[in-house]
Amino acid sequence: MPKATKTKSKVVTKKELVDSMVKWAAQNKGVELTKKQAEAALKGMLESVREFLHKGHKVQLVPYGSWEVRQRAARKGRNPKTQQVIQIPARKVPVFRVGKRLKEGM
Repeated sequence: MPKATKTKSKVVTKKELVDSMVKWAAQNKGVELTKKQAEAALKGMLESVREFLHKGHKVQLVPYGSWEVRQRAARKGRNPKTQQVIQIPARKVPVFRVGKRLKEGM
């Protein structure tokens, strides 16, 4: 089976995402959205997702994907400088699972 190759992709900044939101709203919905409004909407959406995850909820945006919090078990690791074995504590981590619509566009 061929090994997946990693391609270097461009990193999109928050500014570029906000500009894209303004452009999309004008072209697809006929709505004149200011950059401040788009930035506030983006920040509000991301903060809402964070708050729901913090409360232990799963956030689903069908068909784009979903966020949830998973519990990582405690494990042993190794300090790369000293090679000393260390205990890594259990922790909760946010996870995004890609939905069908995003998968189809790849």
